[in-house]
Amino acid sequence: TQLVLQKRLGFIKLAMRHGAHLVPTFVFGEKWLYNMWTPPTGVTDFFRKTLGVPVLIFWGKFGWMPKAPAKGKRFGLVYGKPIATTVTPNPTDAELRAVHEQYVTEIHRIFEQYKADFGYEKDETLAII
Repeated sequence: TQLVLQKRLGFIKLAMRHGAHLVPTFVFGEKWLYNMWTPPTGVTDFFRKTLGVPVLIFWGKFGWMPKAPAKGKRFGLVYGKPIATTVTPNPTDAELRAVHEQYVTEIHRIFEQYKADFGYEKDETLAII
């Protein structure tokens, strides 16, 4: 399972500027709801550069509806432990990365603790990319 989060610091910066708590959240089973097709790199690059949007081609039951998870698999949302921040108008890169590391650690904890409850295999891992 992959989660695109490694370079995502904007939400951390926003929370720190306002002193908001961050609540790590993971959606289990989302990958089973739709089939995905990834077009060739040249096609995705063209749309991203000319229109500024990614190309996502997906389908489910009857074309647009999500599929029901396979037997023994479920989908659901799990909230982690809130991460408190203090008001920091201009957080440094080190401060952002420290809070980001706490967030990623909690996401990993959620995944490892609850993956079996949602039908993931014991050896399934979470890669933060």
